[in-house]
Amino acid sequence: MSRPPELHPSALSEAEHAHYTRALAALSSPSVRISSADWQSVKDVNAMSVRRYLAGTYAVEDEVVEQILAIFHPTPTLDDTLTPSQFFAVLRLVSHAQRGREVDRNLIFAQTPPPIIAKSTRPPPKHGSVKPSSPVLPTSQPSPPTPNTAAGVSRSHSHSHPTPRPAPPTAP
Repeated sequence: MSRPPELHPSALSEAEHAHYTRALAALSSPSVRISSADWQSVKDVNAMSVRRYLAGTYAVEDEVVEQILAIFHPTPTLDDTLTPSQFFAVLRLVSHAQRGREVDRNLIFAQTPPPIIAKSTRPPPKHGSVKPSSPVLPTSQPSPPTPNTAAGVSRSHSHSHPTPRPAPPTAP
């Protein structure tokens, strides 16, 4: 069998890098609490912990998580681990699956927006059966003013974002 695919951090988009490193920091051992800026200090994460994290964080079916993790560990044990690069590949596959694509190891190398954090811990009923009624990604720019807006009156536009997007980490 070929070597498990890895996703080098240099292959991530800015949005993916910010999201994936925050996720890795959140998943790291409680005794090693790190910031997303220090993600490189993580050597590996337990595959069972990754399974629980994905189930509790993202709207994705358990069956899909199992298919994704099987790419890295076909017969999982309690001692299996993933490197940060493998964890990034897992998150990218979760994102593709959320967008209705079948799990395929080749998708690891196709950029996609970061996975959508679930509003609840229950995934949709069937993989690919729930189609969003509006675009998946929220717009990051405010709506342009409408012609009916009174001159000199500033109106606050409320935007609902499914995931908060903090600024990317800055260098010390």
